Amino acid sequence: MQTFFSMLLDMEIPPIVEYDGAGAYFLDRVEAGVWRLEVMPDAVWIKDPFERSGPDRDVSVIQYNERNITIHIPDIGNDFTIRPINDGNAFNPRISNVTANIRPGTYLIVARGKAAPATDTRLGNIILKEFVAPPSRVNKTMIIHQPQEEVSDGHSLTISAQVVSEEKPQSVELFVFAGGFRPERIQMKNERRFDYSATIDAKSVKAGFLRYYITVTTNAGPITFPGDVNERPADWGFGDEDPYTIRVVASDAPVWLFNAATDADQMARQWTRGTVLKPLGPGRAELNVSVEIFSDRIPKTRMVPRYPTFLSVISLGRKLQVVLPMLLRR
Repeated sequence: MQTFFSMLLDMEIPPIVEYDGAGAYFLDRVEAGVWRLEVMPDAVWIKDPFERSGPDRDVSVIQYNERNITIHIPDIGNDFTIRPINDGNAFNPRISNVTANIRPGTYLIVARGKAAPATDTRLGNIILKEFVAPPSRVNKTMIIHQPQEEVSDGHSLTISAQVVSEEKPQSVELFVFAGGFRPERIQMKNERRFDYSATIDAKSVKAGFLRYYITVTTNAGPITFPGDVNERPADWGFGDEDPYTIRVVASDAPVWLFNAATDADQMARQWTRGTVLKPLGPGRAELNVSVEIFSDRIPKTRMVPRYPTFLSVISLGRKLQVVLPMLLRR
């Protein structure tokens, strides 16, 4: 026998709002059949928000884009209007069923047959038509992409990147050098918002080094990353020689969860005098730790064994994203 709560869990209840933008939105009920919608511009992280900051260093950018929003509000139903009300906003959304295109700004959502209140009406601590947002700060084409460090050979590989540009790109292409002189050209698909991806066929993922570039084409022409070069890798005389690079290893090669040469700077560890990272050769290093006797800091009256101790924490999240698929394929 189902209880009331189990019946609720079995019900498929759609969300009140579905929004495909990368910014925040605020929805406030003004009265029955009238709602205030405030949509903020897209915000995109272009750097790690936790890295060292500075007044001239941007870690995110703001961009005003047209997005889609789907509204399921019971007291509005399927027949309503969306009207811009903030100063300077002349964008009138087109509504199809309960989905509308929308741009940053403030709007009134009004059910058919309801009268809209005056835009200078107060709603709590705000006025209905209020809208404050930072200006757009996108003045060039940028790519947010971190290549995988290592993959196993013989398996297809998906390359994903975020592309931020002043205008919507005409195309985003992946140029893959998998051993030949001429690159393989793969169109990257716009999955949503700023996200693009393409899959490299398994036959091109061979043991060695997989090198690739990403080219974004706009009305201003092509720009290729990671070097910000205004040419395509297939062009005669392409001069950049610093592609994204991924190590491709044999399927039975060992999988390293920690490599001192590349991972030591990701460790959150206590500082001890004499601790040093020493190179052992190309791509290899060891972390020599000077360990203190913890019990020397405890009053002698306590019976504590003299064990050397060292505390360190490293996040393996990004590393596991790489090694888990490799392990599961074996």
